[in-house]
Amino acid sequence: MPIYSWVRQMSKRGMPLDAGTKGPERHLERLAARFPRVAGAVRAATPISPADTPLGPAFRAADASGRAVTLASPADPDKEARDAIWPDVPEKFDGPVILFGVGLGHRVPAILDRLSPAGRIAAIVVRPAAFAAGFYRGVLGAALDDPRVSFDLGDEKGLRGLAPFLNDPHGVVLLNEPVLRVADPSAAPAVRLADMVRTYGGASQRTIRAIRANYEANLETLCADEPVALLEGRLHGAPCVVAGAGPSLDGVLADLARRRDSFFLIAADAAISPLNAAGVTPDLAVSVDPFEPNAAQCRDLPERPPLVWMPSVHPDVVRAWTGRRFAALPTLDPVAEALDRHLGVGRLLSGGIVGTAATALAHFMGAGTYILAGMDLAFSGGKTHARAAFHRADAGSPYDVRVPAVGGGTVLTNAAFRRAISWFEHFAAHEPGRCFDLGNTGARKTGFEPAVLDGLASDPVDRSLPPPARRDASVERARAVLTEAAARFV
Repeated sequence: MPIYSWVRQMSKRGMPLDAGTKGPERHLERLAARFPRVAGAVRAATPISPADTPLGPAFRAADASGRAVTLASPADPDKEARDAIWPDVPEKFDGPVILFGVGLGHRVPAILDRLSPAGRIAAIVVRPAAFAAGFYRGVLGAALDDPRVSFDLGDEKGLRGLAPFLNDPHGVVLLNEPVLRVADPSAAPAVRLADMVRTYGGASQRTIRAIRANYEANLETLCADEPVALLEGRLHGAPCVVAGAGPSLDGVLADLARRRDSFFLIAADAAISPLNAAGVTPDLAVSVDPFEPNAAQCRDLPERPPLVWMPSVHPDVVRAWTGRRFAALPTLDPVAEALDRHLGVGRLLSGGIVGTAATALAHFMGAGTYILAGMDLAFSGGKTHARAAFHRADAGSPYDVRVPAVGGGTVLTNAAFRRAISWFEHFAAHEPGRCFDLGNTGARKTGFEPAVLDGLASDPVDRSLPPPARRDASVERARAVLTEAAARFV
């Protein structure tokens, strides 16, 4: 039996890597022969120590708030890894796979089990202490010698080597969320890049081209509109409902109308029509979508609440919006970062879709409680939108994934919504006990607890906005900044 196969079997029984061998140094030498930077990090790290549980050893580390994060299932970490990986990596997969966060290492063999001989893995070690713990227990097994695998650290140098993988149109990017949540300043570059992938990783070249073209078309308005910075902290801890236009919105419209004065309401642009049909007016609307169908749904709205928009949005949306407008820029976009240094409009947490942008706005404004309504992120009951929404088509396309549903079972969704689900779960992990979901259908978002509105919002809240404050930033300077940044980063 090959030594690494034996070691992996022993490691499942809790035996360390040096049990029955000449010690871990020989294995470190083998690691150093291929990946000297990673071997150096293992030597320097203090491995995470396991805590005994009835199900087996549990490896835990603290996140930025001091909460314990379990890095792998103590019961069956190999099965947990397969369950996490296999839905996203087809059998006999030829394309490259990037794994952000090796952790203890269980996901690497799970990926290898799906790869063809031509497949490749770029495994990024984000937490050396976790990697060292798995390494000394033999978790990685024969993966350390497999030519399809390359390991590197999640620092600037290691991330530069990812360019060929990220640029491959057939590649898959996997985020090991528990590992990425653990607090470690040295992992900041990898976590930032992982956040960018979470936001933009599935964007097509068509989408990217449309966004950049809209930045150009919206530049003058971006320089003139009120800055979203005026809204920062405005809610002072008040409850905020964030409304999407998913099918479950129909089931909560009556409650939203009945308790309208007890919460601040931020609506995705597609949710305005169904809310208006129920007699509910949002306090703010949000629009980010770059394409013509989004512009079409905004042309004939019955009313237009104040709008928060990002320059990715189709320019016709902004031109048609006759009420107050607040310009915002996204985080995690280096072009937007360069523009904001010049314009100072304020930046919202990126998320890639209007629902995540609306939730990011609630966070920016200082909401005390985040309450989702109509944020299905799935095709509940075979529908794509609430009844009075502009997009009313049945879900008839070949959606290729099923995800856990609110209330049990599974529900159909697509790749863009799956990224959004990940974003919401990542958001909730940093806002524990403050995230709720009014929907009784749709995709389950871990960290958002099912709830009813009456238990979350009771007293009247201040829903006023600040006095108008127009701007007149230099369009010429902004255009020069945009051109320079786009040349460097796009």
